Amino acid sequence: MEFNQIKIKNHLTMLDYYKNKINKDNYNEILSFIYRYIKDVTPFYYNNPQYLSLYKTLRDTILEIEKKIGKIYITDISFIYNPREKTDYILDYIIQKTRQHLLSIYYHCSMIDISSPLTYDLNFANYCEEAANYVQQLCIDNDIDCGLLYIPPGFDKEANLFQGLGDHYANLVQYNGDYYVIDVTYSQFFSAKTNNLERLGIVYLSGCDVGTFMLQSEEGNKISDELIKKGYMKMTEEMLKTYLDAFTISYRNGLYYENTKDYSFTSHYSIDDYERFLAGEDSQIKHENREYLGYQTKPLKNSRLSFKCK
Repeated sequence: MEFNQIKIKNHLTMLDYYKNKINKDNYNEILSFIYRYIKDVTPFYYNNPQYLSLYKTLRDTILEIEKKIGKIYITDISFIYNPREKTDYILDYIIQKTRQHLLSIYYHCSMIDISSPLTYDLNFANYCEEAANYVQQLCIDNDIDCGLLYIPPGFDKEANLFQGLGDHYANLVQYNGDYYVIDVTYSQFFSAKTNNLERLGIVYLSGCDVGTFMLQSEEGNKISDELIKKGYMKMTEEMLKTYLDAFTISYRNGLYYENTKDYSFTSHYSIDDYERFLAGEDSQIKHENREYLGYQTKPLKNSRLSFKCK
């Protein structure tokens, strides 16, 4: 067997070994090792075009390994969904009805009784648009001003940073003179399988998720707590900037850090900037190198680059 083919077989054998070893107790250590391993071997495929198509198999195997982690989150925030709980506050009512709607879809044709209290640990990763539209209709029915908060990767739908994936939907509501952000599916961004910093730098794999960057600050922790537990939070400029900053940072790939040397995991955009981004008048794409955003299309020069906060 050709030497290079043996190398390829060894790469897959290594990943298969860890795919069978990963569990809830060792997942973080194993994921860190696998991510570094993939970054080490990626140049081999890019320097040998005849094998480049086989790189996709490695990338897909990483995704299979991540799936084996299951429902583990990087935050302990959780609550019990109880449809029998009575509430007189309209926003709590809207969140409760929306969760009930999502659960009815999620458990369609299953034997689970959603009329009983249920531990709400589902992240509804592909349900954000459904949830936001449902919230908007409930608000209309109750004479509450509500708009969709649409966040495409890089704040630019046309840029297609993740090949059509990664759009997020939430709501901005005005009630009793105050504004609120409603995000019923926010827990999706805190899954352990997508929140390891070593995920940064891997070709054609999305980087580290929003949750990691939210939990770096006291304000981010507070926002995460309220949005996951209650489904909504009163909006202030600081709140909205922190909320949107985490999305901004999550769109950057490993090349951003390798070339800018900026490991602060912060965003310099202001509320005024974000208002233009959300209105479609401007975008992150217009201010940062396109190559540093979305899927990374070439290997790091330094495969052992550390992405820890410095």
